[in-house]
Amino acid sequence: MNETTHLQEFEPAKGVPEPIKVISVLSIIGCVFGYIGSLTFPFYGKLIDFIEKASGGQGDPSQIDAMQSIADNWVLWMVFSLITTTLCLVGVLMMRKRKAQGLPIYLVGELLPIPFSLIMTGVASLKEGGIIGFVLPIIFSVLYYINRKHYDAPAS
Repeated sequence: MNETTHLQEFEPAKGVPEPIKVISVLSIIGCVFGYIGSLTFPFYGKLIDFIEKASGGQGDPSQIDAMQSIADNWVLWMVFSLITTTLCLVGVLMMRKRKAQGLPIYLVGELLPIPFSLIMTGVASLKEGGIIGFVLPIIFSVLYYINRKHYDAPAS
């Protein structure tokens, strides 16, 4: 009888192409940071106080307003972030196993935060370093989409 351990279920399929290996490892690292970041939302109020003190009240008001919106709705942000990060992780693990169903799951988890962030905080989320949070998901989504030929066809 051939028993598999729980961890063996997440091992990549044999012959996973190098681009998928590289992109998926980077995505998994991003998911770890996403989970860590999700746990910071309860502390946004204190972060705003720190920024205002450190800048002597000279901070960008639109950035402070965006952060205040997050601080006021931190439970929503945290739950949303945990759900979308989990969708990304599940999608990546499925694509590492060459399952085509992983791509739409990943895309939802990766791209849904973009309109959510714009709706909740407005264009302030695009200022300064925030643009990276919009560009990287699009780049990774395009890379996974380009490499979709490596996934097995979904079961009918």
